Amino acid sequence: GSPADAAGLAPRMRVVGVDGYVWSRQRFQDALEQSPVTGELRLLVTSGDRLVERVIRYDGGPRYMALRRDAETPDLLADILRAR
Repeated sequence: GSPADAAGLAPRMRVVGVDGYVWSRQRFQDALEQSPVTGELRLLVTSGDRLVERVIRYDGGPRYMALRRDAETPDLLADILRAR
């Protein structure tokens, strides 16, 4: 049900291009930052021995996960990270 699934991306496909250029982390990041304007990510992927373009309909831009401490539960992460 994700945008990548709707675009036809599947396991073992390999991304080799972004927006008509050879894939690089920076090009992907740039395309992701432009997604609120363009409404899509254009990827060139390998599927077996074929090259296939897939268009992901996405306009959310980059998103970053953040951990937030719930003060009402034990701080298990602090216990794990405590020096021994």
